Amino acid sequence: MRNKVVTLVIVSALLFALAVPSAIAQAMGTAPTATQHKPMAAAQGGRHPQIEKAIKHLEETKQFLLHDASNDLEGHKHAAIQNIDEALRHLHQAMEVVHNNANR
Repeated sequence: MRNKVVTLVIVSALLFALAVPSAIAQAMGTAPTATQHKPMAAAQGGRHPQIEKAIKHLEETKQFLLHDASNDLEGHKHAAIQNIDEALRHLHQAMEVVHNNANR
């Protein structure tokens, strides 16, 4: 049961970190519409702050699991670390795309 709770907390924190800025912008009416949307690289000058924040949060969560989590959490700790590594790989690849598009 404890491992499910830990996994749920981690996933919830990640979803919260990714969804809240978008939800706030949409509620305030500042979120771009489909016709206003610009490519990320052009709109952000080659940066994407939300992806950068997600990378930072995932790296912090991974370090917590590696060094501070009390036990293996019945194998879920290792699985969570593997999933974090995969998510980080995808996010870094996305940042490469943003960077490459900014340099065109």
